[in-house]
Amino acid sequence: MLPTEAYQQFKEIYFKQFSVSLSDEEVVKKANDFIEMFKVLAQPDQKDIDTLERVSVK
Repeated sequence: MLPTEAYQQFKEIYFKQFSVSLSDEEVVKKANDFIEMFKVLAQPDQKDIDTLERVSVK
């Protein structure tokens, strides 16, 4: 769970980008989904890990 201030900032940014005002429930869900998406995207690809391991062994 994010701090209350982070949800408020997300709500303001979302409104500026999409001209849509989110309810508190909507902002919590969308902000948390957004964070989870970036956690997935930030994970290294297994192919990249395998390549790095082969290179570092040499």
